[in-house]
Amino acid sequence: LVNRTSQLPKISLDSPKKILGKNTIDCMKSGIICSQAAAIDGIIDRIWEELGYDRAVTFCHYVKLTGTDEAPAVEAKLSLGAAARREILNLTVTYSFSATSGVKISMDVNVSEKAVHLPRFGVEFIMPEDTERIKYFGRGEAESYVDKRHASKMGLFSTTVHEHFEHYVRPQENMAHADTKWAEIYSYAGHGILAAKVSGGKDISFNASHFTPKTLTETAHDYELTPMKETCVNIDYRHAGIGSHSCGSPLSERWRLDEKKFVFTFRIVPVFASNVDPFDYTDI
Repeated sequence: LVNRTSQLPKISLDSPKKILGKNTIDCMKSGIICSQAAAIDGIIDRIWEELGYDRAVTFCHYVKLTGTDEAPAVEAKLSLGAAARREILNLTVTYSFSATSGVKISMDVNVSEKAVHLPRFGVEFIMPEDTERIKYFGRGEAESYVDKRHASKMGLFSTTVHEHFEHYVRPQENMAHADTKWAEIYSYAGHGILAAKVSGGKDISFNASHFTPKTLTETAHDYELTPMKETCVNIDYRHAGIGSHSCGSPLSERWRLDEKKFVFTFRIVPVFASNVDPFDYTDI
């Protein structure tokens, strides 16, 4: 195009300072560089789908009772993968029970060497209808991810599950909170759970919503979303960076979840919200 247009000089393929160019040359740079970056992001999505990340299921190899009468524990060997696809990861998970401090869940994870970086890793569960209150100590009150947290601040925040949602035109992942020390999710009567990092462990990422991640992925427009009465809770070891799927460079390796071996440990405690001090369950 440049060679056949006498009015244009040769255009270098360096990244433009802004996506929206103010002249022909900057517009052409933006189109070339950003379209390639978006294509790369799209390739990663296709790889995730072809490897079965979007339909992976858990297989249990064994479960056994360990620990003592005073401190019982359950150990399980699990693997994660999709039908007719290679294993994505395997893990040994130990549930250690305490009458005073709930359940400590520890996962020793081994990711396949052939697996591409994970979108996220953690647990997801559904809490009953009317589980509507949220209180947490972490980055808020805006959503925060490893590469998107400058608009949030560390502190104590309280909200409802209904309000804890960002209505993007196209439904997508939103309102997780990186660097969370603890989070309470409970009913208006106060019954619920406390999820907390363990002493000496890493912070967690958490989310609570009336929509599952699967629902958000499969729904094309915000107005088509129908909230469920229950609450979907995600407690994550780590969530990959958001990056950009429309324009910009591919997700930096710095923000990818590409660890091949890691340990994820956190605690879940059944609570009556007004009767406990969450700071007693972590090392803050």
